[in-house]
Amino acid sequence: MARVNKRSAKTQTRSLPRYNTRARREPHSVAVAREQLQRHYRFRALQAAETLRMYRLVDDVVPPNPKFPGSICIPAAKYACQKDEDRLSDIRRDIDNGYAVAYWVDGSYYPAGAKVGFLGAGVVVEDDKHKHTAGYQLGRFTGDNDDAELFGISAALALAKRDVEKGKTFNLIRIFTDSQCILLQLRDGRIRNIGPMLTQKTSIESVYERAEWLASKGIQIQLFWVKGHSRSQGNRLADELAGRAAREQEVKLDISDLWHESKLALFMTEDDVPAIWKDMGQDWVDEWLWRANRLLLARDHLFSNQIHNRERTIRRWEDRSPSPGYEDSDDEEFETMRGIRKLQISILERWERIDRLKHVWATTKGTDTQLTDELEYREKQQRKEQMELWARSQEMWKQRRASEVFAKENASSDGKQEDAEHGTFEWIGDFLLDILDDLLHEADKMMEQDVERQIREDVARAEWRRKR
Repeated sequence: MARVNKRSAKTQTRSLPRYNTRARREPHSVAVAREQLQRHYRFRALQAAETLRMYRLVDDVVPPNPKFPGSICIPAAKYACQKDEDRLSDIRRDIDNGYAVAYWVDGSYYPAGAKVGFLGAGVVVEDDKHKHTAGYQLGRFTGDNDDAELFGISAALALAKRDVEKGKTFNLIRIFTDSQCILLQLRDGRIRNIGPMLTQKTSIESVYERAEWLASKGIQIQLFWVKGHSRSQGNRLADELAGRAAREQEVKLDISDLWHESKLALFMTEDDVPAIWKDMGQDWVDEWLWRANRLLLARDHLFSNQIHNRERTIRRWEDRSPSPGYEDSDDEEFETMRGIRKLQISILERWERIDRLKHVWATTKGTDTQLTDELEYREKQQRKEQMELWARSQEMWKQRRASEVFAKENASSDGKQEDAEHGTFEWIGDFLLDILDDLLHEADKMMEQDVERQIREDVARAEWRRKR
């Protein structure tokens, strides 16, 4: 068996060309940050598509600029926290005589924030006889909490319509809900919710149809906003009914089937869409899929500070990494260029720290001497490093221009030497000099900004000392 000469193998490795076609691999943290940003932007794109789709669905079921045939009242917060006795004091006599009726409605999504959430709604009725209640199970993958709130209003109007058909003579119907969002949509005519996707007739259609039918009978309809979980006993009872209706649906399913991790992570597909929505068109199919998979997709959502941190991670890697194909080069000029880039990043990061210190210094109104000294030290260090960046960029620029002229002169004397140096000059003269152009331009720009900023700070500091 032939022995491998490790020394000769090492020598052969060193004799390879300075450039390498193998692309540099990203660190795991950079790859994860890039993937998370892509997932976030995908979720935002799906949100935008859902908004446009909801516009089209609302236009299909409701006429443009609909007007609710009743009054909608959204009182101030202190009036929205009143007790039920105070809310009904002006119509108490009518309620006792059977000429008015009051409803409290509420919706629930259980468990909150879970993919397998169930919808429920509750209605509390107070008429001339007694206070009675009703709960509604609205299924799974049918909507969110606002859809359940809208269904509650529709259910209250349905109960009122049923009583009128039975012979009751109502003059006033008053409905209390803690969903200010739904009331604003009905008041302004800008509908953004259609209700749970249970039947072909949506809840928003039922609200307008039943309200118009009651108004045609001369019955006045009033919708009032009540602050949730406040001193309203009717709202608390409606909330309990809605939560109970949602929880009862969970009991009917197999627990192992409901909470198994492998099934919680599965996305619903078009095969899972009920046939009733497939017959109504692609927009209804997409809406059902969005409601079924929304909470799984919402895991990809990032807040502004998280987006900033991940973009900063990627930007640092891209700024400190050379172009693919030249990572293994041990060229002295290339290392100098990398040092200039690191120096530039250090200057930018120090500017962020100085800005934070200035904000703290402004809150203390300059009374903290230790903070003032630290701020002056960091600014002095920043100016010194900026001067170093500018000088190193200028020096390297001159060296590269001189090497370019030297390479051209030597290449013209010998054809073979021209071919040998052409590869080196191609990546040094084109790639590196372009980067040096950008570095020098950025360094000059930072110097100009530093001078202007320093003048403004000196003037402001002198003005502050003069006022003291």
